[in-house]
Amino acid sequence: MEQSDERTIESKSFLSLCGNRLRSLLTLFPEVDDAFLVNDPTGVMKAWRERALKILVFFTLILKSPIVIKLFMGDSKIVPRWAILLFILLFAASILIVLVEKISLTRRIYLLLGLKAITGITQLVSTQLLGSGRLNLMMLPVMGLILGGPIVAVHFAILCALAIGVTIYLISTGIIQPATVYQGIVPVEYLVLQGTMWLVEVLPHLYLIGHFFLLQERTLVAVSDARIRADVEAEKNRRMEIEINRIAEEERQKLGAELHDGLCQHLTATLLKCSSLMYVLKEQGKPEYDSVENIRAAVEKSIGMAYQVSRGLVPVRIEPDALVPALQELCRIRSVDSNKDCVFVCEADLQISKPEVALHLYRIASEAITNAIKHSGGAEVTVSISIVGQELFLEIADDGKGNRIENRNSNGMGLRIMEYRAGLIGGTLAIKDGESGGSCVVCRIPVGRL
Repeated sequence: MEQSDERTIESKSFLSLCGNRLRSLLTLFPEVDDAFLVNDPTGVMKAWRERALKILVFFTLILKSPIVIKLFMGDSKIVPRWAILLFILLFAASILIVLVEKISLTRRIYLLLGLKAITGITQLVSTQLLGSGRLNLMMLPVMGLILGGPIVAVHFAILCALAIGVTIYLISTGIIQPATVYQGIVPVEYLVLQGTMWLVEVLPHLYLIGHFFLLQERTLVAVSDARIRADVEAEKNRRMEIEINRIAEEERQKLGAELHDGLCQHLTATLLKCSSLMYVLKEQGKPEYDSVENIRAAVEKSIGMAYQVSRGLVPVRIEPDALVPALQELCRIRSVDSNKDCVFVCEADLQISKPEVALHLYRIASEAITNAIKHSGGAEVTVSISIVGQELFLEIADDGKGNRIENRNSNGMGLRIMEYRAGLIGGTLAIKDGESGGSCVVCRIPVGRL
């Protein structure tokens, strides 16, 4: 009983496999997923041309076989016997070439179209204007365009033009004698045969061209949809980055406030106790006075360091006009620390309603000043803010040795961070040569982003 069930299952799976295979053969072009159109258009196009090549041969085999058999069995007064045999031989060779998939697609296309070119030339020589040789030759560039692309089409357009021109010249000058000279009235059956062959040649090409345009349209739509999805995802990621940076800045502000209001106040209280203890020890003439004085000095230095860290964590207040005084203070501190002139110039009545914009501008200016002091070799750094038209310009210029091309194209972390910050607030960042030597970092932001 179990063996019978297993055989039934095997027979059903075999029939299912045969059915799927038959449906695959009968389906002219299998459905292509939009993801493949976007991710691998070259592969999709190659698979489409492979299928199109087989479809052309399939149509030729089905539709032309009766015509070829009729020519072979009949006694044609127009087409010579040797030409009919050559047609049949080329017809069979074309089918065999397409079926040999070990040969590359490009070579099979050239071989197939080359055989059809020989067929067209033979028709032109044997039947002259009564045959369809000219039509077959003229259709070859179209077939080349469908199967192989523009380059193949150009190759066979040149080949067919030369073949038609040379053959007509050789026949007209008598170098080649016509294989058939038919003086009577052309039979109606032959005209019907020529019309049928013309339809057999043209209809598959029209179908393939139509399907190609549909595939191209689907590809364009799929690419457009993918681009829209990418833009939406990029905007979503940009907003997420802005939100993450906002949360990080809030954490910094919280930490800065805790340092300022907690640790600094505690150290200040400790400093006062040390001062009080020093006073007592001095009155009593105790030898521990010097040690307590050293402790007091260390505590006082620690308070200064804690305040400096606190200002670094929260350099800009939330007020709309807080950026300018923050940059002024930054330039003053850097001048003292580096013994170089750091000048701030503000040429605009600046009001920034978004704290994150002010904070990113401050961070950009701080990083650019640091780079100028360390690497420019100059004696002065100028930080300026101006509004020109509908854009705010933040410029950090130095009078140093200039920024060489290799430095501009370097992958320095500082430059990438500045570019990243500028992008987060909807601006751009560039490095250019300074007007009086040196280099200049320019951050541009639309006024509407402030």
